Amino acid sequence: MKIKLTNIRRKSKKLIILIPVFLLCILIFSCLNLKKKDKEVIVLDNFSYISKTIIGSDEIPLHGLIFKEKDGIGKDAIEEALNLINEYLGNGCATVDENGKVLLSLTEKEVKRLPRKQRVFYRVINEVVASSKETIISISKDSEFVVVGSAFYNEIDISDVNHFGTGKICNKFSVFAHEIKEQQLLQRGKDKNPHLAGILVEEEMLGYTRSYFDSSDLKKVRFDDVSKKWICTGFIYSFFEKGSRKIELSVRIDTNNIVGKPKKKNIR
Repeated sequence: MKIKLTNIRRKSKKLIILIPVFLLCILIFSCLNLKKKDKEVIVLDNFSYISKTIIGSDEIPLHGLIFKEKDGIGKDAIEEALNLINEYLGNGCATVDENGKVLLSLTEKEVKRLPRKQRVFYRVINEVVASSKETIISISKDSEFVVVGSAFYNEIDISDVNHFGTGKICNKFSVFAHEIKEQQLLQRGKDKNPHLAGILVEEEMLGYTRSYFDSSDLKKVRFDDVSKKWICTGFIYSFFEKGSRKIELSVRIDTNNIVGKPKKKNIR
């Protein structure tokens, strides 16, 4: 019995010695783990914020609006998209970084000085730029698979957009804002009617009510096996109203590309 008690005492002494050592090891391990933890850096951009996580020396790509190159002509197309934004907002405020992320450099005071139409345009673009979610859009030129914008390809054909010019009823700026809003909602996958949201952006910018449905007189040229859609030639007609006035805007399409400037006609 004495021998057993002696053994128990010896074991207890060993445990008493080992417990502080064990606790010290836990403390050291916790400290090392804290150092490895990711750091969250908040980068102020205008009067909104963008966040990025840095792990060691490697940066995780930022969320927001990403312009992606398409078919080897992406750089020119992206440049045209930036030119469109800068033409409307001024000051060369729109740029892209090496990852294609769109950055806006207007200050809050500069935004407040913009005319109402431009403020709406800025708000639509900046909502996507400053979002914590990613919206990736391929920017193309003269694509045979896209008329203005495509939900299937997540793509905007900037050549088609530019054909709308600078008119008062519908223009390249309102069309571009429509497409950006539509792509944002499409890629979130929650909004049931992104096309309607795009139309409402146009209406807010220019003050004309646009009909939800367009009519068309298109002939099928050939079938695209990838998107499972037809490449067409012909005309698309959109309708706009303001007060008692109703206007038809006809857009000529040649193999899914807009040709010339859209023509307007008063129908009421």
